[in-house]
Amino acid sequence: MMNNKSDLDNILQAAKLLCDQQGARITPKRLMVLEVLLMSSVPLSAYELADSVALHKKQTIKPMSIYRILEFLVGQHLAHRLNMTNKYVACNKILCCQEHGVSQFLICSQCEQVEEVPMPKELLNGFMQQLDDAGCSIAEPHIEVAVVCKKCQSNNASAPNIHNKNQYQGKNNNANSVC
Repeated sequence: MMNNKSDLDNILQAAKLLCDQQGARITPKRLMVLEVLLMSSVPLSAYELADSVALHKKQTIKPMSIYRILEFLVGQHLAHRLNMTNKYVACNKILCCQEHGVSQFLICSQCEQVEEVPMPKELLNGFMQQLDDAGCSIAEPHIEVAVVCKKCQSNNASAPNIHNKNQYQGKNNNANSVC
């Protein structure tokens, strides 16, 4: 979520530049939808985006147009569609112009917060080898994992821990959990 107006303006300028470099036209409505995605703390559906644009931008964009805008934003690597929730988030790499590769999206099953983290090359290579061994190929350019974020874990500190992170680690493995 983008709270700082200056940061938001910088990201929107970078998005315009990226589109110009790719010969794509980013219209005011496309920028408006991207801005609402950047300002949101949770992923949004097309209908939620239409409502947010109406509320925050005092503009009416029909959901069908929102879907076309989202298709454009995803195609330009400015947003991502999360299959697990059928919602959208702004890409967190717009400003830094990093190569996209395969990202992991950690989606909190309780508060819907999403964190986009790069997949380390070693992990990606091992994963791709497993897919190849199974005769499969990756269909989406990202991986989604349902998690419980730190905030929700601390809010539920009195509740029993359903998934102990140590159960997923080898006996001598000291790997740190992302969440």
